[in-house]
Amino acid sequence: MDEENCGTASGSTNKGNTTPECWADAGLTKIRTLPIPEAPQNPKISVEEVLEAATEQNAHSEEPQSEDFEKIPSTQTEQQPKPKLRKHRKQLFTRTVKWWRKLKGKFSEPKDDYLPPPQPIKQRKNPLWSETYGKEIASSLDKRELKRQETINELLQVQINLIEDLLIVQKIYRDPLLLLGFLSEGEARRIFGGIEFLLPIHIQLRDGLFQTIVPDGRFDNIGQVVKNCIPKLEVYVAYCSKLFKVEKLLSKKRSTSRSFADFLNRCETSSFSRRLDLWSFLDSPRSHVMNIPLLIKQILKSTLETNADHGMLGKSLIELYDVLARVDKAIGDATC
Repeated sequence: MDEENCGTASGSTNKGNTTPECWADAGLTKIRTLPIPEAPQNPKISVEEVLEAATEQNAHSEEPQSEDFEKIPSTQTEQQPKPKLRKHRKQLFTRTVKWWRKLKGKFSEPKDDYLPPPQPIKQRKNPLWSETYGKEIASSLDKRELKRQETINELLQVQINLIEDLLIVQKIYRDPLLLLGFLSEGEARRIFGGIEFLLPIHIQLRDGLFQTIVPDGRFDNIGQVVKNCIPKLEVYVAYCSKLFKVEKLLSKKRSTSRSFADFLNRCETSSFSRRLDLWSFLDSPRSHVMNIPLLIKQILKSTLETNADHGMLGKSLIELYDVLARVDKAIGDATC
């Protein structure tokens, strides 16, 4: 189609009016690149006629309607379109509206409540010590030492899982929400603030436990590693004290922002989420840190009093209870 025909096709030449998107110059040129089905030979209808009916009526503000296409006569004498022509008009209408919406930027908000089918849940594997590091010597250990090794390994797995959850919060939730503009900088700080202080603590504990593995696969001398990390858990007081407000902010944001809610819904149906919502990931550090004293207590119970770890773990447990008491108080004060 020639450039001089564009103005006639858009219905703007005689009116001396140019649309903001210039349907005459850009619209028909764009449509010309789309795969349009060939019209029936008798009667014959052209792309120009279809676009003229749509753009002349609605190009300035409103979306083209199917009624616009019905205004084009099928022939000079027949008023009702034949079945093939009706189908052809519908296909042209669908393609025209699709491009019109893209040109107008109508895809900035979700158009419907469609969600992709839920993906299979990504199952976490928490292997036993006797199945991994201690596979070769597990059978030679007594019941008490075997229990000690398995519990230390469980403490290690808790750190690995928590680190994974914290990275999901940062890389899959916080960063994309900021990039897409679904959250402001202030909202992101209120929701995700403090995560950056938790991650280094658990990385340090994880790496320290790995370094205590001796050549035969046993964990040995973990007392100092645990004791070094306990004072740093003080950051949980500030983090947990704001969780109540974070939950309310998430609920409000989800009910007022369709884009934000759609993003969270799609994440929840993905395999990485394990069917957990964002709040569950944000609350995960609190539930994990509350589980640490139970594990240390079990390790202490399985550790011989002659072992250097026994005294060190006992002192660490007292310090940890003190920190968690302040965490509980902060949570209680925030909910009052």
